[in-house]
Amino acid sequence: MLRSPTKSHSESDLVTVTAPTTRENVTQRKRKQPESEITEAINKLSADINLKFDLLRSDLDGTLKLITDKITNIQSDLAAVTLVTSNITTELNSLKSDYSSLGKKVSDLSQNHMALTQEVTQLKTSLQHAVDEQGDFRTKINSLCTQGISSDLVCSTLSAIEMKMDTLEQQARNCNVELCNLPDKRNENLITIIENVCLKINFPLQQKDIIAIHRVPHAHKDNNKPKNIIIKLSSRILRDNLLSAFRLAKGINSDQLGLSGNSHRIYMHEHLTLKKKQLFRETREAARKHAFKYVWVKHGTILVRETDSTAAMAIHSSSDIKKIKSGNGSTKSYNSDSQQS
Repeated sequence: MLRSPTKSHSESDLVTVTAPTTRENVTQRKRKQPESEITEAINKLSADINLKFDLLRSDLDGTLKLITDKITNIQSDLAAVTLVTSNITTELNSLKSDYSSLGKKVSDLSQNHMALTQEVTQLKTSLQHAVDEQGDFRTKINSLCTQGISSDLVCSTLSAIEMKMDTLEQQARNCNVELCNLPDKRNENLITIIENVCLKINFPLQQKDIIAIHRVPHAHKDNNKPKNIIIKLSSRILRDNLLSAFRLAKGINSDQLGLSGNSHRIYMHEHLTLKKKQLFRETREAARKHAFKYVWVKHGTILVRETDSTAAMAIHSSSDIKKIKSGNGSTKSYNSDSQQS
């Protein structure tokens, strides 16, 4: 059985109606909102995804840095390998050049050896010829002594023999030059020294043109000057040209060659025999005493000239020095291009 609801008064003016202040029938629990839960879940999922992406990005950055570092190291190693390869290539090229230069030097030494062997053979032949002539001269002297020839004639013959032998000895030195007053030292390279001398006088000299080179002891043991250097060249023309170049350069000093110690004046002249050296000294003394202007040596012959307008005189022996004292010498002229004052 249905009942009718209880009658109640209804207020037509809702403005005047005041809501009841009692909270008896009001629930205190908030109503769940499904959309907020979904948003919260999405935000949490997004945060998790962002965190994982950050971790992944950090891992990738670290891995990428390691890869970059390894690539940089590989590039550095490749650059080092390239540099080493370049150095090896340079060294190989240098070795090839040195080997080629060594081959050329060996070839030059072989040629010099052949030329020296030929020269020694010629010297042996000349020496044997001189020995044979000396034997003939001795036989003639003995014959003269047996025949009772006067002592003057014997002395004259002996002088002629000595002069002949000295001439032969001088001819054997026609391709030689003598370098004097150059300081010596241990383990010196004479070929390098003569090449440096030639460079200073603008006369290029090739090693193949040097047949032999060595220092020689002094005739007098009490001489404390440096030992002279004898250079045997391949031809007499080359020897004469070298002497001319040295004279045009007005000589050189030892410090110009980079030699340590005090500076010394270096001299170069024809390689004379001991007899001719002594005769040259006597000639210079006589020329100085009698006011002769020039004294020089050309092709092994000692020459003097009183003035620029007078004729040259040849000095072959001590007796010829009288020509200087009297001033009445030979009228034979010589080229004065190679004068030595």
